[in-house]
Amino acid sequence: MQLNRLFPILCVALFAALAAIWFGRPPSLALPAFDHETLPPSATAAPIPPSPPAVASLPSSLPSQENLLEAIAGLRLDAEKAGVDSVVRMLARQDPVTVESILRKVPDSEMCGYLLNRVAIQWAGRNPYGTAAWLVRLPAQVEHTQALISAGRVWAATDPRGAADYAASFPAGPLRQQAITAAVSVWISRDLPQAAAWINQFPPGPDFDAVVAQIARDPALIDANTAAALNWAESISDDAGRSQGVSLILARWAQCDPAAVIQYTKNTPALSDDQRVAILEHFHLGQ
Repeated sequence: MQLNRLFPILCVALFAALAAIWFGRPPSLALPAFDHETLPPSATAAPIPPSPPAVASLPSSLPSQENLLEAIAGLRLDAEKAGVDSVVRMLARQDPVTVESILRKVPDSEMCGYLLNRVAIQWAGRNPYGTAAWLVRLPAQVEHTQALISAGRVWAATDPRGAADYAASFPAGPLRQQAITAAVSVWISRDLPQAAAWINQFPPGPDFDAVVAQIARDPALIDANTAAALNWAESISDDAGRSQGVSLILARWAQCDPAAVIQYTKNTPALSDDQRVAILEHFHLGQ
């Protein structure tokens, strides 16, 4: 009998204890899986959301699209700088969707490109990846190549590897070449060994010719390791660019060791016979 009376009490107590444990426990700390493939390689260290740059604390008195278009229509690029700067500041305070809508309606393509470039520079200082991702999604009617290059330079000033990785992710072609040049040239000027190591991940090709030439003609590299500088110049894919790169190195080398220049020029497979003759004649060296 006593067990019959105690059983309901024990059941209630057990239920209360379980409820306290269940409802009182902390929420799960498990996070959803993050797909790093959606970001460029360097972004895995410091993820940046793949979205247009956020515009914080917009004032309620922003000008309307109509007012901005009217202001843009009255601008001239060779006119008073203050007027252009004022419009750029107003555009940069808008959200990306509004800026795209406004620029689509600007009939002067040169003015459109100039304003987009200026706005992209300002936004890239706050969110370089978001700015670049927004720019590449713009329609073809809004010329954005120069703006993308400018954003890449701003990005490279603080995260050169991230900017270079993003530029290298583009399909081969003129845009990729210009984007790589913009980002990596900044990197070379600040840390040539690291930039060179990054370039060495890729096979030689036109998209890398400009930055390879920049490394090859670095005076400090030529003086410290002429052979290394020549190796870089020889890897330039364009014949004319390769000849020019080699010639610049030889001009500096000939000042201290003309005999070595003659020997190199006659024997290197990186030059055609015509190029050999032209270089030797240019430096007035014996053949």
